[in-house]
Amino acid sequence: MEKISSKKIENIRKNKGYSSKSIFYRNFCQFLKEKENYHENQLPTKKTIERIEFNNEISKKYLELICKFLVIKPEDIQQGEKETYEGGFTDEDIERFKQIDTGLKRVRLITENDLRSLSSFKKNIFLTKPVQASLLETRHEEIWKCLSEILKSSSPYNIMKNHGSDPSYEITRTNLFTKLHNLIDSTPCKLYTTSFTYCTFWPFPSFTYDIYMEQKDEEDGKICMSDIYIPQSSSDKSFNGSWHILPVEMHYQVFILCDMEVESIRFDDDAGKTILDQAVGRMDVSEENMSEDAYEDHIHNGPLFGRRLYGTYEHVLEEINNTYMFTNYIDSTNIEVIFKPKTLFQPKPFNINDYRDDELDFIDRVLKNKNFHQYFAPNKLENFNDINNKNYHTRLDFLERSNLKKKFFDGVSSLYTNKSWARIDTDEKLLEGILDGSANEIHEHISFKIDDARMDAYEDEKNYDEDE
Repeated sequence: MEKISSKKIENIRKNKGYSSKSIFYRNFCQFLKEKENYHENQLPTKKTIERIEFNNEISKKYLELICKFLVIKPEDIQQGEKETYEGGFTDEDIERFKQIDTGLKRVRLITENDLRSLSSFKKNIFLTKPVQASLLETRHEEIWKCLSEILKSSSPYNIMKNHGSDPSYEITRTNLFTKLHNLIDSTPCKLYTTSFTYCTFWPFPSFTYDIYMEQKDEEDGKICMSDIYIPQSSSDKSFNGSWHILPVEMHYQVFILCDMEVESIRFDDDAGKTILDQAVGRMDVSEENMSEDAYEDHIHNGPLFGRRLYGTYEHVLEEINNTYMFTNYIDSTNIEVIFKPKTLFQPKPFNINDYRDDELDFIDRVLKNKNFHQYFAPNKLENFNDINNKNYHTRLDFLERSNLKKKFFDGVSSLYTNKSWARIDTDEKLLEGILDGSANEIHEHISFKIDDARMDAYEDEKNYDEDE
């Protein structure tokens, strides 16, 4: 059995679109039938799949199949000993941060498809985060300039406008893609991307506010403005009059150039959550988010949403900035880059004292037989030959050189200790099963029976509590 984190697999399951275990189970079974040629009677039960998240354990067989189905690596969901990450954080700390901070977005390496689907209508933030490389080595200026040109060329209007007999536009775009890839290849960095929706508040002229209020409560009315208000003319800039604060929803693309593996970004979106709740009438201004000035302002003028302010555009923005503790805008300084954690935990080394005498006696019986290698899958023993299989000592030496010794000792001792779960009542029957290549099947059977017993115990306990 492999140790996994139920929290990790649950999060991945939900991120992949399988909101419930039932939905996941149906799609997983469909995958097994279509891609793995499973017959109906070979499919796992729903109970088996539910146990995986419940027990924090999974058989090697299902670990491989689920990873293939979800398109992930085993290490994405595996659980080691309690891990400690750079900065002194534990697994529990990381999970707590994720639950507390809603402004958390995972990033991914940028691909050719990402480049072709970039939007020129989104706001872009470019972050250069060298850790070991020098800023000069990143070639960030050239990369950002090239990416900027790609973004400019990504306008649907420009793409459609240039459809015709002249291929120069598409040639230019293709050349830009090639240039960007070559630039990235020439640096120690990789380019990551993500996108998110950022909600905030912003001052708008009174006439915009009036139009907004007329449509807000209609069936198809919008709660948020699509962008901030920026004065366009000199008369707009010099306008000295009445303004109202409204919620705004903006779409961002973030690009990160870094020589370390980046996992996610974090940003502060408290401002957006606060004013959205006010706009839909769910709450008043939260007093703990206010400065003393803001609190006095709230007492006299009411909630933040719809607040009337007076003065020029710049004067109003300055007043907002000086009054409220949360920031009503976002830029590169508001985004924290979170690197993929590097585990500081070292696997526990082989120690002969970890095994009982009776376990060691049985392991010796397996090693003394020339068919001991049947315990392993063939791909694990690519370099194994007759020279390695001369006697007990050459076999043990081979396991040490191949870093398989601990795996072998742990596996065989586990089979020995738990053989009764597989209805194997003697050491001889177990030895025979290992030597004829049935070790994996026995492991699977034992794991299934133990899981079944645990789940039954859990169900009994739950039913008992309900009866109580």
